[in-house]
Amino acid sequence: MAGFRKEIEVLDWRFLECLSDQQIYSPDNYSWWRVYVPLRDGKGFAEGLESLGFQVEVVPVYRRK
Repeated sequence: MAGFRKEIEVLDWRFLECLSDQQIYSPDNYSWWRVYVPLRDGKGFAEGLESLGFQVEVVPVYRRK
């Protein structure tokens, strides 16, 4: 089972690399704030990420009624 898990992790990593033209950091080697970006947050957070060198697109969220 451990071998299967490792194969899936390798495939998942390769898939993540296909989704982004920026460097992807491994959670094994970097702190969470270098690896994971929250799904949603405000414009201030996006500006903070941009100051660290990340490219961020701010998209308005329309809530369902």
